Amino acid sequence: MENRIKEDTAESLRAAMQIDPANARVTAHLGRRLADQALKQDSDPDEVRRDRGEADFLTRRAVKLAPDSDEVKKLRDEVVKLLGLKTN
Repeated sequence: MENRIKEDTAESLRAAMQIDPANARVTAHLGRRLADQALKQDSDPDEVRRDRGEADFLTRRAVKLAPDSDEVKKLRDEVVKLLGLKTN
């Protein structure tokens, strides 16, 4: 899992989630990576919308899976700021 997180690509993180779907760190890192993808200038609007929604969902889920993890909370905060999301 650690190697997949270090690779930090959407593909490697999705592969890690297939192995351990309840891993909060992997979930949060994938959400963060998708937020970055959503901000790319030349992206298809449909892909941007999908990436934004998935980034929000995954980071919320990660916080629910590991509410005491500072790393997960930090990644959620980054996604909220990057995408201008509400924090409710």
